[in-house]
Amino acid sequence: MGMPWKFGDTLFNPEEHSIPWIAGHASPGPLLPDTFMDVGEGRRLGILNGREANHKEGDKIKYGMFSVGLFIYDFENGKIDWVSPEPFIQDSQAKTITFASQFVEKGKGSGVLYAHVDDSFVRAYTINADLIKSLLPD
Repeated sequence: MGMPWKFGDTLFNPEEHSIPWIAGHASPGPLLPDTFMDVGEGRRLGILNGREANHKEGDKIKYGMFSVGLFIYDFENGKIDWVSPEPFIQDSQAKTITFASQFVEKGKGSGVLYAHVDDSFVRAYTINADLIKSLLPD
């Protein structure tokens, strides 16, 4: 704080990938502790907030939906190794935004992910490590 800083490398640019749920915008959420799920030495599973690409409808722009997906971050090399091809949370009541911001581990392989829905309220999602494993690459 108070010291000069500079921008680092861009770790993930949604325009460079063909992943529809995150084609417009990307924003990292929390990195999950390895006590919740271990994805390998020097890596962490993270929550990724993504937005579909905007579409033009006549003179108006229709903004894409925000959803929540996963990524694997290699913190030893400062790079993102993998981004989920599909979101793992799309809130059925959200009109535009589901934005995950906080994770609290509740026990072995269980936790609560908190997300803002439509900038109106906060929803708590119980997530299970065993179920998430099926979404990850081998």
